Amino acid sequence: MSDDPVTRILSAIERLRVEVLSRIDRLESVSGGGPDLVPEIVAHIQNIGDVEGKLGGWIGDRRSGRWIEGFRIAPPQNVAPEELLYRVVLGRGQLSPWQPSGRFCGSEGLALPLRGICLTLIGQAAANYECSYTATFVDGSMAGLTPGGQICSAATFAPLEAFQINFNPRAR
Repeated sequence: MSDDPVTRILSAIERLRVEVLSRIDRLESVSGGGPDLVPEIVAHIQNIGDVEGKLGGWIGDRRSGRWIEGFRIAPPQNVAPEELLYRVVLGRGQLSPWQPSGRFCGSEGLALPLRGICLTLIGQAAANYECSYTATFVDGSMAGLTPGGQICSAATFAPLEAFQINFNPRAR
């Protein structure tokens, strides 16, 4: 890299442009779960801040090495807030309390990584949908398709880096 200040500034601008375009592409490629299931997910990412996404899309950057510090999920139109519950793994043997959808769950203000997630559906939502999730972790490991109600975490206890939540209609 050149020591010329103009060259350094132009390089920094180009890196920022590429990052912004990448974020726009990710937001545009996020797919919803259907017309009646379009919840918004907001996750707080280390050194980034809040990142938005939708059900079925990845939240966080896989292979980035940046952990997730917390998240909230807005309830889908046809699911009551109290029917979608989630909690996180904060440390060894430390689970957060269950939170209803729409509430933040994580290490708010502490900048601590989440070590895993767990979601469950209850009531009519559980009768209508199955929930599953997948996650990646900063050590490169992945926990695949975890069914609702079970903790999704790395065997190495590495910080959570990205996750994907899917709701699928139950067969009738």
